[in-house]
Amino acid sequence: ENMVTYKNDVPKEGHLANPLDAKQFVDDMNAFAGQEVFGFCMDVGHLNLTGCPCRKFMKIMGNRIKCLHLHDNNGRHDKHMIPYTGTVDWANFILGCKESGYTGNISFENGAHYKNEYMPQELIEDFVRLNGAIGRYLKKAIQNNND
Repeated sequence: ENMVTYKNDVPKEGHLANPLDAKQFVDDMNAFAGQEVFGFCMDVGHLNLTGCPCRKFMKIMGNRIKCLHLHDNNGRHDKHMIPYTGTVDWANFILGCKESGYTGNISFENGAHYKNEYMPQELIEDFVRLNGAIGRYLKKAIQNNND
């Protein structure tokens, strides 16, 4: 996974945040194994924090990306917010999926459990339903773009 680190409370590229380094790492691991057994989990929220567009990262990584961690943030802190509630460019993400031919899984890293501890009990069911609707929307947008 592409990681983020902080220096003086400012997000910076962490381990495997540079797509060229990540690509080389996956290729080296698969070469060592003698076959393709390793892939990459692209963290969309971390890309937003480091200023790397999803589309660019996906173009370089290509079919090495096997899973996605989807969450949003404010571009400064790794808040794990639900998609479309922060500053991630989701249209760029969908375009990156289209161009790379991504067909793997998506995983929401925001998790309803994270927000539930701050949310009134009466809103939790609607919050979980919204998470599901966003997931279905993104899945459909990715699949429609790959037709």
